[in-house]
Amino acid sequence: TFILAGGTTSIIKSIVGRERPYGTTNKHIFRPFSTGSRYTSFPSGHTTIAFQTATVLAYQYKFGFIAYIPAMLVALSRIALNAHWLSDTVMGAIIGIAIPTLYYHK
Repeated sequence: TFILAGGTTSIIKSIVGRERPYGTTNKHIFRPFSTGSRYTSFPSGHTTIAFQTATVLAYQYKFGFIAYIPAMLVALSRIALNAHWLSDTVMGAIIGIAIPTLYYHK
């Protein structure tokens, strides 16, 4: 699920090309298929992997909600560090939860 979640996020990032907050105050700037990290804001890769890991821990080791606390802190840190918009982290969390959930419910 790590490879699938990370790969999905990477593909979406390259297609969407959303500018990061440190580059602009306008969250509606997109340069699809751009190279360089300035246009790879959507979705948040760190958040995707944090939530993917939390979901696996929740399913595999029955950690429950507590597994998601560090993942939420990662998402909040990405916003606080001006690396992502809120919607970037929300989509990263959705991908990070959805892919392992689909795996465990196959």
